[in-house]
Order: sequence, then structure tokens, then C-alpha cells
Amino acid sequence: MSTEVISQSLAINLKSSKIAHNHGVVVSFREWVGGDPKLVVGSPGQPNVIRVMQLGDAVLYETLTHGLIEVRLTDSRSSDIVVLLTCVSPRLGFSAAFDESDIQNAPFSTDEVTRIESDIASIKESMSSRADIEADKLELLYRKLDEIAAASRRMGRKDWAMFVAGTLTNVIVGAAFSPEAARALLVVTNSALGWIFQNALRLLSA
Repeated sequence: MSTEVISQSLAINLKSSKIAHNHGVVVSFREWVGGDPKLVVGSPGQPNVIRVMQLGDAVLYETLTHGLIEVRLTDSRSSDIVVLLTCVSPRLGFSAAFDESDIQNAPFSTDEVTRIESDIASIKESMSSRADIEADKLELLYRKLDEIAAASRRMGRKDWAMFVAGTLTNVIVGAAFSPEAARALLVVTNSALGWIFQNALRLLSA
């Protein structure tokens, strides 16, 4: 069964924005930086991604409604640029069912949050050395790891463990990680954060 790939081109003038209705994102052409355009990619309720891009560069952006979107610079002229937006993967809908009343869902302490942030940094360092993960996929992974670290400040530990599992699953499937890269990510995450979750990621990596 074939899957339809939805693509859309947008021409964007300097210091202006365009809405890609088919993909649920807004792309803005902010300024020139050393002859290359600085773009802002965003979506309502989601953090922006700001990048200086060269011709052919791409950014992967995950939306809440349209899944994983690739934004690729296809033309760069004196007064405007053209980007191609493609739906890479639909939204998987894997998320946690938060339960504040669960006694095992206590918030993390300040020291635990600091340790999580350090462990997330070690996961990034480990994955950065792999040659089988493209730059745009690695950038997406880094952003999601940052979201995981930030979530530890507001979620209980049980909800957070489910959030980690769901987020990493969405990244692995949505960005089409190779089996080797996917297993490496789960193994290093289990190693770094296994002191928090018991079986959530161990089941995924079994």
C-alpha cells in the first residue's frame, strides 16, 4: 500500500512569513547572515526552530497536528527564497496519560533534575559520534532530548518516563532511524537514565 507524500513550495520575501496550511507550520525569512538566509520555522503551541541555511539544507520540524515536516531550502535569490515542505511522517500519537494522583508519580528533586540534564548531555555526546544519522535527524533528536530534560522540571517521574518512551519512539519511527541507530539510542538512554525508569525503555529495546 503506497503512502501519499504531501509537498508544498513556498516563496518567501525578506522580513515576511508564509503559512503552509497543508503542513501546519509558519516559515519566516528573517534576515541575511553572510549571504545565507536565516529562517524561523514554527507552529502554534510549539517552540520555534531558527537556522541559517544554505541551498539544499533541510530542517526537520515536528508538529502536533501534521507529524514530522521537512523544510528544505531549494532557491535563494536577492529578494526572496523558496522552501519545499514535505510531510515525512504522520503524527504517531504516542504520549503519556498523566496521573497526578499516583503516589509513584512524585516530582523530581532539584538534584535529580540536575542529574537528568547531565545524563541528557551524555546521550547527545554519544549519539553525535555516529556516522549513520544524518545532520537534520541528529538536530531533531537534540531538540527532543532538550524537551525531555525540560519536562523533568514539570512532570512527575512516572509520567516523565512515559514521555521519554513516547518521544524517542516518535523520533525513531518518524525520522526513519536505521535499526542500528535506533538500538544505539535506546541502549545509551537506558544506560544513562536507567536509574529513573524501570521497564519503559527496556521493553522498547528488547
